[in-house]
Amino acid sequence: MKKILIILVGALICFFNVAHSADEHIDVEIKNIGRTKVSFNYGANENMRLEIITIAAVQPDAKDENAYLQSIGILFGRQDMPDTVIAGIRVEWGGLAPYMLSASASSDLYSPNSARVSKKGDRVLLHISGGDGAVGYEAEIELAPYGAITRRVRHRTSGYVETTDYQHTPKRIRSVTEKLDSSSKKPG
Repeated sequence: MKKILIILVGALICFFNVAHSADEHIDVEIKNIGRTKVSFNYGANENMRLEIITIAAVQPDAKDENAYLQSIGILFGRQDMPDTVIAGIRVEWGGLAPYMLSASASSDLYSPNSARVSKKGDRVLLHISGGDGAVGYEAEIELAPYGAITRRVRHRTSGYVETTDYQHTPKRIRSVTEKLDSSSKKPG
């Protein structure tokens, strides 16, 4: 009877640990203008650092603001001229050299408010909420050690979704994976 009880308790502890690790995340408020830094423990020996850089949005030279807004396409987070924009996202994964995400991953995300970093298998999700009320958006960028994989942005009110898939060369993926594997095998 004691053996069965010990096995059941062990199974419950394992289940809790698996369920808990699947839900690990970090929530942060994004600075209006500046650098928001996030450190995320990805695995036993792996740490990931993200830096979300926000700047004041460049005001248009055009005399007609509506013409300017129509000429640059969708601005997630604003109906009028935005105050801030994500200028870049810097990623450092497991001791590898840091890299900047492509501008297409964040250059149209205006007035960001908060971010959540969480695990998704062997990848990490960066979820950014921004805008205000009817013009709010939810952006999700799936990251791997070698770069962004997918970006989805959903407009809260209309439900419009824009998806971007990023491609990486097999050589780049192999190179980064080998570096990560060799750095995780080093003692200490």
